[in-house]
Amino acid sequence: MEKIKVLEEGKIYKFSYDIHVNSELDSKISKQIKLLGESIRLLTNNPARWEIAILYENIPLSWKRQDFKNNELIKETPCINSASTEEIVEIYPDIINFKLAQEIVKYRKNVAPIQNIEDLKRIPGINDQQIHWIADFSRAIS
Repeated sequence: MEKIKVLEEGKIYKFSYDIHVNSELDSKISKQIKLLGESIRLLTNNPARWEIAILYENIPLSWKRQDFKNNELIKETPCINSASTEEIVEIYPDIINFKLAQEIVKYRKNVAPIQNIEDLKRIPGINDQQIHWIADFSRAIS
């Protein structure tokens, strides 16, 4: 029997998965997570069936999505520190408007690259909902 890998609480892990549609690769998602805890419970003995629950929190600005068509990469989540104003708006167009995207570009050019939520909070005109979406659905590293 193969040993279950032991995960360490408090450690940061890369979490990734593939999404297939009609047996064809549609998207790859990856992000970093911090392990808060885990629970393993034996459900039945014959055959042995286990329930494993993993409690984690997302690491902000670590989300990366890649979309594919015919196994070719067609689109990727932009990096908040290198994306154009238009690409930043594409992260979530209903939440991030052109004016805010301009402020993000201005901040990273004039102040510093965005590395965390505190940096996002310093951008003029940004609200909590916008911070949430940028932190959860963009990345700060290329």
